[in-house]
Amino acid sequence: MQEATMGRIEVYETEAALIDSIVAKKDEGLKEEHMTVIANSSLDKTISQFKHIENKSADLGPLAKFISIFSTTSREEKLMDELDLTDDMKDIHRKSLEDNKLLLYIE
Repeated sequence: MQEATMGRIEVYETEAALIDSIVAKKDEGLKEEHMTVIANSSLDKTISQFKHIENKSADLGPLAKFISIFSTTSREEKLMDELDLTDDMKDIHRKSLEDNKLLLYIE
């Protein structure tokens, strides 16, 4: 039986640092399809430069912000629930998102 492996998350302060890391990982042979970007704001440059990286980043429009006020589950919680992370790791990375940091999930 093969043991399941958990992905890892890297945290970046700026979109430029995120892009540099993605480029380096691609140069090492990692495919875009194995990376997911998560952020609380849209990352237009990243999205336009890397077409095959899954993007869970977007500025919420006025209606989405209004609806999210009444949601019992935050947007960050929904994103973290989609990833294969322990509860402790979810808490750490949820805090990073709250601090407007950029996350790169690598499968």
